Amino acid sequence: MVGNFKVNYLPKINILTISGYYKEGTAYLCYSPAMNPDWYNGRGYKIARPDCIGEKFELLANKFYPFFEEFFAV
Repeated sequence: MVGNFKVNYLPKINILTISGYYKEGTAYLCYSPAMNPDWYNGRGYKIARPDCIGEKFELLANKFYPFFEEFFAV
């Protein structure tokens, strides 16, 4: 974890989460290659992809997921 950026991989359910702060609060991306990315705010409500970080987080998730899947899967 670095400051306002956090990455978690949940191998039992094949989900990668990336979270970070942006101008409207905290955003959480839940990513799995088998489904469309879902975005949530700090209160757990589903939100639209944030303009300022959304595309970057989805790009990172696409790159991070294969790494975590290979090295941390149970």
